[in-house]
Amino acid sequence: MQNEAQGTKRGLKWLLIGSLALNMVLIGLIGGAGLKSRQGSARMDVGIGPITQFLTPDDRKAIGKSLRGRNDGRGPNRRDDKAFSEALVNALRADPFDRGAAEAAISQRRERGRNAGELVEAAFLDRLAEMSLDAREILAKRIEAPRKR
Repeated sequence: MQNEAQGTKRGLKWLLIGSLALNMVLIGLIGGAGLKSRQGSARMDVGIGPITQFLTPDDRKAIGKSLRGRNDGRGPNRRDDKAFSEALVNALRADPFDRGAAEAAISQRRERGRNAGELVEAAFLDRLAEMSLDAREILAKRIEAPRKR
């Protein structure tokens, strides 16, 4: 019985990991399609993520270093991942299904993601503020170049 429970936990863990990976792939595909679309003016707002491709490796490293120093507990971490998984698993196993508990877990997870996005934006803006006018002009040209093709 205990081996069966461990197997179920392990299987559920891999199911959640697979689901998260699939979601990330889908977000990437949808975001990429939205960014590559040249038809119409409506584009998806995917934050500053796509802009980072135009930064130099040193700029990306500096932003990453800044983020490591900024995580004040507002962004996701492993403890939150575990709490989210446990709350969702408990809601899934409830009979009847506990929609309120599942919504609460997902809402909390979404808020953590939003907070993490705000941390990234602040670090990005701080890096832009540190750049010289020449460096910002070079970045502006890199961002502009694909749109002029």
